[in-house]
Amino acid sequence: MLELLGRLHPLVLHLPIGILAFAYALEVYGIFKKEENLSSAQSFTLLLAACSATISVATGLLLTRGGDYAGELVSNHKWLAIGLTVICWTLFVIHKAYGKNAKLKGPYYTLMISSAVMLGITGHLGGSITHGENFLFESNELAVIPDIENAVLYADVIHPIIEKKCISCHNPTKLKGEYNMTTPELLIAGGENGEAILVDAPSESPFLRRLHLPMNDDEHMPPDAKPQLTDDELKLVEWWISTGASFDQYVVETENYDEYKPIAEKFLAPPDVDIFSKIEKPDSSTIVRLVSNGYKLYPVSSGNSSVYVNFSNRSDLKKRDFDQLRKIRDNVSQLNLDSSSLTDQLMSQVNRFKHLEKLELQNTTITSEGINSLKELKFLKSLNLFNTKVDVTSMEKLLSFPQLRSLYLWRTGYTPAQIDSLRKKKPRLDVIYEINQDIFSDVSLKAPIINSKSEIFNDSMKVSLALSFQGVSIYYTTDGSDPDSNSTVYEKPFYIKETTTVKAFVQKKGWDSSPINSKTFVKSGNKVKDVKMHNQPHPGYKQLAPKNLVNNKTGSLVFSDGEWVGYEGAHARNTFMLEKENEISTVSVGALESTSSYIFFPASIEVSTSEDGKKFTKVAEESYAIAEGANGAERKMYTLKFEPVKAKWVKVDVLSHLKNPEWHEAPGAKCWIFLDEFIIN
Repeated sequence: MLELLGRLHPLVLHLPIGILAFAYALEVYGIFKKEENLSSAQSFTLLLAACSATISVATGLLLTRGGDYAGELVSNHKWLAIGLTVICWTLFVIHKAYGKNAKLKGPYYTLMISSAVMLGITGHLGGSITHGENFLFESNELAVIPDIENAVLYADVIHPIIEKKCISCHNPTKLKGEYNMTTPELLIAGGENGEAILVDAPSESPFLRRLHLPMNDDEHMPPDAKPQLTDDELKLVEWWISTGASFDQYVVETENYDEYKPIAEKFLAPPDVDIFSKIEKPDSSTIVRLVSNGYKLYPVSSGNSSVYVNFSNRSDLKKRDFDQLRKIRDNVSQLNLDSSSLTDQLMSQVNRFKHLEKLELQNTTITSEGINSLKELKFLKSLNLFNTKVDVTSMEKLLSFPQLRSLYLWRTGYTPAQIDSLRKKKPRLDVIYEINQDIFSDVSLKAPIINSKSEIFNDSMKVSLALSFQGVSIYYTTDGSDPDSNSTVYEKPFYIKETTTVKAFVQKKGWDSSPINSKTFVKSGNKVKDVKMHNQPHPGYKQLAPKNLVNNKTGSLVFSDGEWVGYEGAHARNTFMLEKENEISTVSVGALESTSSYIFFPASIEVSTSEDGKKFTKVAEESYAIAEGANGAERKMYTLKFEPVKAKWVKVDVLSHLKNPEWHEAPGAKCWIFLDEFIIN
């Protein structure tokens, strides 16, 4: 009889909730409407609330006597419910009395507010007992579904079924039949009736027997009021138990895999599933703003919303850089931090990119502490830790990434024996430990950075070369020729006094040489008296022209910095009148490229000169191929050389590609050219 009364708890517990909610509504109503009968109605409502709360607590206590409910969560729910009941009776008593004693009004309203808070907490704990501790704040993130080639049968197929259909009644808080199914050991051990899964006689396992009992049988599991296993789920559970109930065996290695593969595929993602096809593309204005602020962003694929972020070689990396990407975090699939100033403290920012598939941390100072701080990278497939300070204390965290397929650990604190242990624990993880130049092509030497205040100077310019990598030699030339190991070794900054092209590259013993980087510095030339613009730039840049084309100021990598003049889907044709006729032999043009912002370097540049401003003769022409893939923001100074010629007027036609190339995310759309400086010498 007592057990039956206990089972009424889920029914009666809703009474005090509804009655108290009505009491709160009456109290608020009474603040605005003073009615004589309202006070007596509220007293009666509080009496009902107190009585129903008492009944609810009593049935709850009887329900816990069966032993199916235990643990801290149940205990907290019980004592809060008892406390709420005491408050309800106190409210009833005070409400009856405060009409005669105004001093009780303050305590009454304090208790009323306290009861509302306690009611919410108690109800939440009760819901957690019934539906699971995270039922209210359950994440809506994309589920991590391993592909069938890398899935473990229990962890990736069977456990999700048990978690969905069984664990709500068989957990440390709600322990039906004293059976806890939350860990592999407890799942095998069973409950009050002994072992649930008999590995030696799988077909006789009580676990399976209860699943197959008729729905009207009291021992059928799950109970008929709960969601039942589907036919496919039941077959998969039978397959797992019949093959030995292993907790670490891969799906593809399990006996009779071919027979059960069609069913397993329904629960697992196909190889290389594209999660970004389900995520909305980032707003184009956000991408343009980030690129204009110097961030290197590239679309990974034109068919989805994924973005590649390149922070490599950033020596000034700060938290604010990660904050700037907050609007595209869900879209970032690849994050390159190679040779950056990343620290263990900044690794917490990496956690914010929850859909990362590829993470490059090579050549940074991070340690195992930084790796162990990673929590949310459920989709991570490739992790490069080459030349970092991580060691074996990070192994447990590395093994926890469910999708991880490639792990680069060459030149870390791991020993060969520890690498072998890692491979044994996760056989399908490709651990790259030995040197292989093809594999580590992503971490080959970078070209040195050529630094200066500007690319245009009057008398002289200080130039420095830099690379954030130790033990390298930088070679450079200033005569336009490609440098080699016989060229000048960079030791300190140097000065140039004429228009000069600086070229530099890096060498390190045992490594392939870096690519050659080059930069042209132009000495300011003839003064321009007037500029005739044969066609106008985009209206947004019209006010900047023509003065920005001849003010000896170069633009930054930000096209909106006020120094650039932009042309959308059009060529730029300008004639420059010099202050006086001079002999000239070079024309330099500054241009910007940022492919994600539809900005491309020119298709060609033509130079024509004239002594009278009427008859022009073409003296130079160069053509340039359009970019073959996405690039970050880059500026370049094009210098056209020709035989010396006397001229007072110089016409320069900068021709655009006019449209984005086919590989672009917006093929065929109008593209831009951005120009910042014309120098005539």
